Amino acid sequence: MNIPSKICLMCGTIFYKRNNCSKQKWNNTKYCSIICKYQSKRNKPQDVWKKIDIKSGDDWWRCWEWLGSKYKDGYGRIKINQLSYLAHRLVYEQIYGNIPIGLYVCHTCNNPSCCNPNHLYGGTSKDNMNQKVREGRQAKGKQCFSNVKLTDEEVLKIRRLYSIKEYTQRKLGEIFGVCQAEISMIVNNKKWKYLLG
Repeated sequence: MNIPSKICLMCGTIFYKRNNCSKQKWNNTKYCSIICKYQSKRNKPQDVWKKIDIKSGDDWWRCWEWLGSKYKDGYGRIKINQLSYLAHRLVYEQIYGNIPIGLYVCHTCNNPSCCNPNHLYGGTSKDNMNQKVREGRQAKGKQCFSNVKLTDEEVLKIRRLYSIKEYTQRKLGEIFGVCQAEISMIVNNKKWKYLLG
């Protein structure tokens, strides 16, 4: 007796038709097991391209927006084998090869959700920070980001008041609406370093 067989599209194993499997179900079967069927639905690194709004023709130079899920800061996120990856880094690796240890994948366009390989380059942390400062995206006081509660003037005032030993860090925290740990970082010059000199 000849038992029908197929090759699993996921793992390549030869598998056979079960006795209780109808002809229609057998014809629709592509995988040897539920595990292989589940694995086939998971994202693979090359799937990153399916979630990018790729521009063509005269618009090739524009940002290619990430259409999938994103982190709060706007960077594209894709899950592969239960691990989250930054979408622009996967694009960079597929076009230019492995990212050397210690390098960031930076955007020339300053758009965190952009995945256009022409807008991506490998740079150091210093390169990334220099570009951030040059482009005016570095946090400084209330005007930049909502989670920054203190202005430059307030930070200087905190340092001045603490230096004359009139207030404790806890009391300064209460006055300025931040925690004692934040005051400690300010008075010990661990934060707001650009106001040192």
